[in-house]
Amino acid sequence: MKTAILLLSTLFSLHAIEITLTAQQERDWQIITKLPVISEVTPSSTLLVEVVTPPQLLHTLSLPNDVSVTKLHVNLYDTIKKGDALISVSSPQWLEAQKSAISSSINYSDALAVDRRKQLLCREQIIAQKECITSQSALLNAKNSLKASKELLSAYGANNSTIDAITSKFKVFSSLTLKSSVDGNIIESHAAIGKSFAAFESLLVIKQHGDLWLKGALSVKDSSNFRVNDSVTLNIDTKSFDSKVINLAPVINVKNQT
Repeated sequence: MKTAILLLSTLFSLHAIEITLTAQQERDWQIITKLPVISEVTPSSTLLVEVVTPPQLLHTLSLPNDVSVTKLHVNLYDTIKKGDALISVSSPQWLEAQKSAISSSINYSDALAVDRRKQLLCREQIIAQKECITSQSALLNAKNSLKASKELLSAYGANNSTIDAITSKFKVFSSLTLKSSVDGNIIESHAAIGKSFAAFESLLVIKQHGDLWLKGALSVKDSSNFRVNDSVTLNIDTKSFDSKVINLAPVINVKNQT
C-alpha cells in the first residue's frame, strides 16, 4: 500500500497542471486568497521570565533616630499618592530637635534686630564701624545655626510646612507625621502602633509607580544576538509588548549555560 501511494504521488507530481478558477468557483469552494505580508519581527527565542521591580522604584521609609509609632495612616498594599500621610512617630530626639530649632530661630531674630540697629548707628557715625562688623558676624553665625536646625528637622522627616510652623510660629509637635514623596503602593509594612524602631530601621517600603522589568534566562547563542537598548517584542499569551533590552549579564550561569 505504501508503494502504491508513493507511486501515485509521483505520477501526480509529474503530471501537475495549473488550474485556474473563476470568481464564482472560488466562492463555491470558499477559497480565500491573500497576499503574503513581510513581517519585521523575527522570532528569537522562547523563555520563562519573572517580573521584578527596578531598584530605583523602591523607597524605604526610615529615620535617623529611634522612634515609637503613634498612628498608622496606611495599610499593606494600599495605593498612595505623593503627599499622603503614612505614619506618625515620636521620640525624645524629635522633641529636642524642635526645642533647638526654636532657640536658634529666636537667636536669629535677636541678632537681626541688633544688626539693623547698629547698621543705622554706623551710617550716622554714632558708633564705631567695628561694632557693625561684629554684629554682622554674629548675625551670620545665628543664620547658619538656624539653617542647621532646619536641616536636622528635615532629616527627621519634617516637611517645609512643619518646619516653618516650628521656627516661625514656635509650635511644638508631640509626634511627627511622615508623608509619601512618591505615588505608589505599600509592599512592606513593619510598623504597628506602640512599636519602637531603632535608627535607620525600615518602617515601610513603597513601590513607586513605573515600568517594571522582565528578567529571563537566554541561552548563550540567543543572547549573542542582543545588545543593550535593542528593541524587542514580547509575546505573552495573546498580548504583545514593545520593549527593549535593559541589561545583559556579563557572566554565564554555569548551571544551565544562560
